[in-house]
Amino acid sequence: MPKSNHPANPRSSFFRVVDDRVSHFVKPLNPFLNKLVEPLDPLLAKLAIYTLLFSSISLAAVTIWNLCDRYVITHKLVLVAGKENGESYILSQALAKVVEKHSNGRITIEVVKTDGTDENLEALEGRLGNSQKVSAQTNQAIQKAGAKHADLATAQADVIADTVAQSSASSARTVAALYPDVFQLVVRDALAPLTNQPFSSLKGKKIEVPNRGGQLTSFLSIAEHYGWKEKDFVFLTKDDTKKAFCNNEIDAVFRVRALGNRV
Repeated sequence: MPKSNHPANPRSSFFRVVDDRVSHFVKPLNPFLNKLVEPLDPLLAKLAIYTLLFSSISLAAVTIWNLCDRYVITHKLVLVAGKENGESYILSQALAKVVEKHSNGRITIEVVKTDGTDENLEALEGRLGNSQKVSAQTNQAIQKAGAKHADLATAQADVIADTVAQSSASSARTVAALYPDVFQLVVRDALAPLTNQPFSSLKGKKIEVPNRGGQLTSFLSIAEHYGWKEKDFVFLTKDDTKKAFCNNEIDAVFRVRALGNRV
């Protein structure tokens, strides 16, 4: 038979190469595949076989990945949770233990103590080295955990709402409500409001409120509602609030705390 001068069909060459590489996978399925593609053109039959084979391998790969993600791969999250003696930190510690237990150790939560809501939200956004609100201690703790930012944060709901409203770029979103907080204002008998304006007797007075965290933000939000501004008050932060109050060093104390909190 004379030798053909026509070049080999590149498509046929491709299928021959593929045949050699996958034949040992396809052979066990030949009886089923032959019946399936028998009515088709030979070229279309091969294409159908390889499409089916590729789909099967893809499905197997996705299944294996999901199984690994569920039972093998571990995840570590960083949760910034406020002061050690606060409800948020205590609940976060309990949450970390429950999550690790019920995930069989595949999900661990590193709970980091902070100064409160403002610092937590900054750490959540990843502004660790560029914000005065994030302490060096918090920055170091997050980096030690191998993270560039906090994954979760506890925060006062009213502060989160204000943050999201003021900045569309904020990534803070409420995931769950841990417990109800209450605005608590303690004043001296002489300053007890006698009118419909609860803040009217506080103008120019010394008010003890933490200068870090979301409590000052909450106080100013309430004051603004009644027509007062930050300059209308004298804000102080005392190491021993009870002693300062008893010694007449301050006129009022403002806290955002759960009912029953003794701090």
